[in-house]
Amino acid sequence: METVFTFEVPEGTVNVVILAATLEQGHSREKGARIEITTDTFGESGREPGFLKIRGRRYRLKQRFQFATSRWGDGPYWRTEHDGYNTGYWNDKGQPVGYETAARTRLYAIELEIREQFEADQPEWQAVSTVLGLRDELHGEEKVISRLEAEIETRTARMSKLVEQITSLGQPIFELS
Repeated sequence: METVFTFEVPEGTVNVVILAATLEQGHSREKGARIEITTDTFGESGREPGFLKIRGRRYRLKQRFQFATSRWGDGPYWRTEHDGYNTGYWNDKGQPVGYETAARTRLYAIELEIREQFEADQPEWQAVSTVLGLRDELHGEEKVISRLEAEIETRTARMSKLVEQITSLGQPIFELS
């Protein structure tokens, strides 16, 4: 279940979702807490696209951010997560919003405003994101343990068959150490 925080702006409703933190620094990723700022709505039927009305037109906002720890030690910073050519801003026809447009400028301003308000209203959000990341890691470890337990069970059964075969031949079983 996602935890959603709702904010109102003159153009409509914007939601912030706390995402699981990235706990390990990899080749193409930084370490840090994460959020998503979106106009999507969240109901019983799931997630639906939502829109803001700017200058008489409808626009969708969906950006993921990470409050990343710099590799070079110059402090944390906000980093936008991109999925290929994902601008984070679309019109109601699903087309990306152009870079030099008033709509894009306003969407970006809304994004900054919401992020600042969210940080002020939810000072513990980074801890929540970290806990979500740790829970994901824990779930991953549980899956590994489950797989290993199944393998141990399979190998124990195989060992029992081998012992049975050796004893049926009248040979002693030597303990391996």
